[in-house]
Amino acid sequence: MKKASTQKDIVLRAVKELVVILAVFVLLQHFGILNRLAPDSLADASMIDDHARDNKIKNNNR
Repeated sequence: MKKASTQKDIVLRAVKELVVILAVFVLLQHFGILNRLAPDSLADASMIDDHARDNKIKNNNR
């Protein structure tokens, strides 16, 4: 019979999982894969509106 997990075991497992998640994040970011997973088309609508407004201001100042 397997003994019940102690509080220390649970904390160590959580820390290990966080380290793995962080390592995967760093690798995805380093190789530019995050940019492919979150394309500009998923940008917040307000960001798009701000960008359109900025372009309109630039075009009017020419």
